[in-house]
Amino acid sequence: MFLSICNVSLSFGQATLPLSRTAWGTTPTGWTDNGVNRITSFACSGNDGGSLQASGKSYKVFFSGVPNQLTYSLKGSNPTTGSFNVQESPDGITWTDIIAYSTISGGTCINETQTLLSTTSYVQFIYINKTSGNVDIDDIAISANVSTPVISLNPTTLTGLNYVVGSGPSSPQTFTASGINLTANISLVAPTNFEISLTSGGVYSTNLTLTRVGSSVATTTIYVRLKTGLTVGTYTGNVTADTTGAIQKMVALTGNVTGSQLSDLVAVAGSSPTNISSTINTAPNLTSATGIQVWQFNVRDGGASLNDLDTLPTILNAFTIAQVANSVTTWTDAINTIALFDGATWLANGVVTATTITFSGLNVSVTDGTQKTLSLRLSLKCPLGPGALDNDHFGFSISNINTTFSAAGSGKTAFTAIVNTSGTNNIDVTATRLLFTTQPTNTGVNGSMTPSVKVRAVDACGNLDSSFTGTVSITSSGTMSPTTINVTAVNGIATFSTITHTVFGTGYVLTATSTGLTSIISTTFDILNITTLKPGDIAILAFNSGITTGEDEISFVTFVDIIPGTTIDMTDNAYQKCGTPNGWGISEGWIRLVRTNSTLLKGTIVTVRVTSGTPSIFSPDPSNWTCSKPQPSSQGTFDLNANGEQIFFMTGGNVGGTNATTAASDAGTYSGYFLYGFNTKGNIWTPICGNSAAGGSQNSDKPANFDCFLTWPTIQADLNKYTGDFSPASQRDWIARIGDSNNWTGYPDN
Repeated sequence: MFLSICNVSLSFGQATLPLSRTAWGTTPTGWTDNGVNRITSFACSGNDGGSLQASGKSYKVFFSGVPNQLTYSLKGSNPTTGSFNVQESPDGITWTDIIAYSTISGGTCINETQTLLSTTSYVQFIYINKTSGNVDIDDIAISANVSTPVISLNPTTLTGLNYVVGSGPSSPQTFTASGINLTANISLVAPTNFEISLTSGGVYSTNLTLTRVGSSVATTTIYVRLKTGLTVGTYTGNVTADTTGAIQKMVALTGNVTGSQLSDLVAVAGSSPTNISSTINTAPNLTSATGIQVWQFNVRDGGASLNDLDTLPTILNAFTIAQVANSVTTWTDAINTIALFDGATWLANGVVTATTITFSGLNVSVTDGTQKTLSLRLSLKCPLGPGALDNDHFGFSISNINTTFSAAGSGKTAFTAIVNTSGTNNIDVTATRLLFTTQPTNTGVNGSMTPSVKVRAVDACGNLDSSFTGTVSITSSGTMSPTTINVTAVNGIATFSTITHTVFGTGYVLTATSTGLTSIISTTFDILNITTLKPGDIAILAFNSGITTGEDEISFVTFVDIIPGTTIDMTDNAYQKCGTPNGWGISEGWIRLVRTNSTLLKGTIVTVRVTSGTPSIFSPDPSNWTCSKPQPSSQGTFDLNANGEQIFFMTGGNVGGTNATTAASDAGTYSGYFLYGFNTKGNIWTPICGNSAAGGSQNSDKPANFDCFLTWPTIQADLNKYTGDFSPASQRDWIARIGDSNNWTGYPDN
């Protein structure tokens, strides 16, 4: 007990803020040095300091007043580890860590500043748990918290202090002001163009004084408004609040003086023509007498009543025309130039995109209480692009959001979008001449010319007159049968699919004529001395529906000489599978063989190989053939199905129809005629309108009255060839032999 008492130095009383301690030989008033056993000479300031050398040692101070900041210096006499804490307490019983040190570097001075709670009356420095080293402490100070004058404003931003020019001031808005710890009154000053008051309907001025009661100003409502008599514009500034010793506070103000918001646009009824001639092609810049007027609209100051609260004009700066109920899909394909006019005065050219027309940089002023009519005039491109066709129409719309009025004049109301009258501004193409769009091609004698020749009825720019349904006649400088072919145009196009010449020759031309239209002469073509194939002139001899995956072979014999230029077409598409007369499936494919260079002698066996839909001649002379796929690009692929398939040999025509692969469809076409066919399923000709899984590609209808030129081997149908009598015979007898299924042999592999 004696030793414990000797190690405790007690000091009674309470320190007064601010306080400091730099001497350690005696214990100042308010301090308790608990178990401290030495004074150190290693303090940071160079003079003596206190030293805590064991767990539980501490320095504690008890003080009066509201504290602010605690400062002190620390240094470890050796590398110090453990738990050295600086703590505060309101009552000396419950302590809260201000900071806890686990390590203090030996010999390095630490100068610390901590902010104390306003309720704190005790601070202590305590070695809670020493592991190694001593903690040296010096230059402890605690400052007093001095009350500072404070101004409070709420809110600090006010907007919407607006009025229409000529009708000010604005309606007032409010903020509150208050102050504490004051030594003087609060002075409020309004910025230029604003004024303040203590009551809503009271006297407004540029400054106010809020008188303190004691050291405070109670919460006071301040009214602020934008002054009357200002011109159109945006006004800003800050109300400032000041008092002695306080930080200046401000309320940011924003107000606008505007024109009235009643002006609008309205379409002029009957201002758009029914038709726009496709030959109106004036180059920019237009005048009020060139191009064609396509629309008018009024800019109205004050709206329908032409009456508003201000005396300002309405000033149109910009607008954008958008598409509505429009069929000219691409305006840049149609419009050569479009211009805005005020009467006879040109104002601007519009910037045209695919779907919009924009006029910007305008300064169209409409006197207060009046309206002004603006006109749009345009000219068309020559020729029109693909996004603009005969009978297409322009649908124009101007909306509130796409219209800009100047802030220096009357503003616009949220007007309903204006549009041109329905059924107007139709592009009108009137044919004046004929034009070959598919020229004649070299064709074999007595063969149908392919592709079909097409003639259009067009205007001077070459635009198609889709309304033209007149008769177009074709004559030839060669020997054509009949000598004149007449076709009624459909949607402006006359298609000639039966042009046949009976005498071969070179350098021929076709002439197209139609009443009232300028005639046209085609490019030159030749009629070649090629073989005109007839049913039975070729016949199937062998087929293999799967040499490898996706690879087929077909062998056929010709009973006539095949002259260069002769065409043979083949397809594995089903015929009339969905019941369409002369319709063809489109989910399978076509191949075309054209003889070149030399004549193929009758009796020759030709083998065709088709790999992934691509045909080639395997034998006997591949270099004397041209092979292709004559179908629309998106139709299916020639590929023989196992366990059931049909093939037809054709000639004299073109493959057409939809550009798609739909399985349940007879949308394909062929303009020529049958030569020969076979069916690997036997004599089964029951079509199925369905996809491959349903059997739609393996079941076909049979051409009417064509049994003599069909064969249907019935044994091992996927790999089969003719193995019957090969002795000399007539063509008729050969067709009969090949058509007899007993003369065919099936094989299990290649």
